[in-house]
Amino acid sequence: MIKTGRLSDEKRVTERWVGIPAMDAIPAHLAAKIQIELNATVVSVTKNNGRWQLIDQHHKVYEPYDAVIVAVPPPRATDFLRLSPKLLNRIAKVEMETCLAVMAAFEKPLDLPFDAAFIHLSAVRWAARNNSKPRRSGPECWVFHANAEWSQATYNGKDD
Repeated sequence: MIKTGRLSDEKRVTERWVGIPAMDAIPAHLAAKIQIELNATVVSVTKNNGRWQLIDQHHKVYEPYDAVIVAVPPPRATDFLRLSPKLLNRIAKVEMETCLAVMAAFEKPLDLPFDAAFIHLSAVRWAARNNSKPRRSGPECWVFHANAEWSQATYNGKDD
C-alpha cells in the first residue's frame, strides 16, 4: 500500500552541490592533479610499512599510497580487501540502505512552484527538476528517489 505524501510548505534552504556542466565535473575537478589508471581492476589492497599497496588483475603493483578510498558497496569490497583484515572489519560495519530512483522526462514543463522537494509520508522521498540545474538544457526531466523502506521492500519483491 502506498501512502499519500505531503509537501512541506516551509521555506528551508538546503545546500546542494551541482557539477557544471554535469555531475561528473565534481570528481573530475577533485582528480585533476591525480594520475588515473584506466582498465585496472584492483584485486588486493594491503598495508605495507604504513603505506597502502594495490595489485590489479594483471598483478601490476601500485604503491605507495597514504590513503585508500573504497568507493564500492561493502559486499563488493570483501574480495579485494581479504588481505587487509582491519579495513575489511571497518567496512563490514557499514550499513547501507536501498534507494530506488527514476528519471522521468515530460513533453512540456510541469507547472510546479518548486524545483526540488523533500516529500513526507510517501514512498517518494525526494523530487528534483533536473533541468533547473545550471547549464542543463533539454526536456523537462525530474529525478525521484524513493524512501529506503519502500525501496527495500520493492527491490525484494515484497511490495503489493
